[in-house]
Amino acid sequence: MAITRTAMIDDDGSGTTGTILNNAWKQELYGQIDAALGVVRYAGYAQADGLAGNYDNYAMPTGAANTVWLFNPTAPVSFTGFVAETHLTAHLLVNITSQPILFYNFVQSSPANRVICPGYANYTLATWGSIWMTYFGNLGGWVLHKAT
Repeated sequence: MAITRTAMIDDDGSGTTGTILNNAWKQELYGQIDAALGVVRYAGYAQADGLAGNYDNYAMPTGAANTVWLFNPTAPVSFTGFVAETHLTAHLLVNITSQPILFYNFVQSSPANRVICPGYANYTLATWGSIWMTYFGNLGGWVLHKAT
């Protein structure tokens, strides 16, 4: 998410004490922070229907360009890994059913596809729960960040 931008205001209210220079500097700083962190923008969604059982090195249908992944399993489902993507690629995962979705922490999958869960323990995504998943190439896997 981008930083809320505010203008820099001069100290004495005259409009002549460096307002333009200071505000330009502040806006430049904001731009550098946005570039360093990346700005998350909604780029569409993909829906995974009919999942059941265990999945390893899972690739979402319709490509990785989608920001939001909607999971619609018909039975309990678990994941040990997801196909690797570009460093710092992020997705919001949403469970749209009453079936639990289990993410195994850093096990079994190919090293670059493993999932690192909150608290370094297996994580269950409950009904209508959501969680961010970001790929960190330097860590060799996906990191889940609690969203709810």
